[in-house]
Amino acid sequence: MTPKDRASTIRLRNTVPGTVTLRRRGRNAWTVTQRHFGPEHDNNHNVTWLRIDNPGSPAEIEIRLKWAEWGWMQLRKHGYLRVGRKFELLQGEINPTSTTYRFTAPSGESCFGSTPWYTNEDADRFLKRTERRSPACRVRSIGTTGEGREIRCLTIDANPSDRKGNVLVIGREHAFESSGSFAVEATARFLLGKGAPTKWLRHYTFHLIPVINPDGVANGTKLTRMGPVKEFDLVQAALTSDDPTCKAVREEFFSLEPAVVLSHHTYLFHQPALVLLEKRIALAMLDSLISEDEREYSTWYVARSQTPFLKNECYRRFNTTVVATELPWLRRLPRDIEKMGVDVFKAIMKAHEVKKRDGGRG
Repeated sequence: MTPKDRASTIRLRNTVPGTVTLRRRGRNAWTVTQRHFGPEHDNNHNVTWLRIDNPGSPAEIEIRLKWAEWGWMQLRKHGYLRVGRKFELLQGEINPTSTTYRFTAPSGESCFGSTPWYTNEDADRFLKRTERRSPACRVRSIGTTGEGREIRCLTIDANPSDRKGNVLVIGREHAFESSGSFAVEATARFLLGKGAPTKWLRHYTFHLIPVINPDGVANGTKLTRMGPVKEFDLVQAALTSDDPTCKAVREEFFSLEPAVVLSHHTYLFHQPALVLLEKRIALAMLDSLISEDEREYSTWYVARSQTPFLKNECYRRFNTTVVATELPWLRRLPRDIEKMGVDVFKAIMKAHEVKKRDGGRG
């Protein structure tokens, strides 16, 4: 290879350490193999987020992504290219264990991912930018993780002197489920924009956490750290675990005694889902969501949860309106997830207002 060739060679680098191995198969072709973390970590959603450094002209490249787990391969056709802050949807070719993507890498730096990725640094930039936007905003820490990272929350309170109900909107209990962070960002923009109902801002304080599991995001794992689900899964362990992240989240929930909890997740299937505790909330939310008449997600899968998780304990203790979502990426771009997140937020707030008016549980 001549010096000129070396100077213009495209480089591919893993941005989430320990999640994949890279092998160059040709000048602009790589095999990327996902790490298998074990069955407790849901390998159908392993993180793959790669930086592309192209010092020359735009060039065609090929990435063959070998998945850690091979179920539902028909749903693993699409990938994402990010240039600056813009995402482009890519289409790959599926075989029984991998997907091959061929696309043009632009000059300079870009990123490739099996889903759009959202880092702790993205969350910090969002929180700082939003806090500067309005005097109603305050960024605070709800606690520290096992690896010493702050769990940072954006609190929006238009009238701090008034006693109001608390609304908690969170993303990334499972760290690789990045759509939650985009949905939380969009919810903050909605609350600070012209379209937010002033009644909600008068009667509630909003607490938004785009990354509630920063150690998992930094390490590219599902859980707060490697280990048993019953200790390190923020959904299954937060009510009882002594893990520092779980303890901090539990203390925040019980301190707030939230009127509403909305937790965003991502699964592999195409249809979005709502997981709820109350039938009346499910019906009210579906009525609101379907009336939006969005062809892309006008049908929703609905499930009822009765498992003794932290959010369910809030319902038992405080009559909290609790909803978890599944906002899947398949073919969707961040702007689609953001709109869906705002639609769900408006739907749960409207449903909670109906519940308050009618009283009781249901």
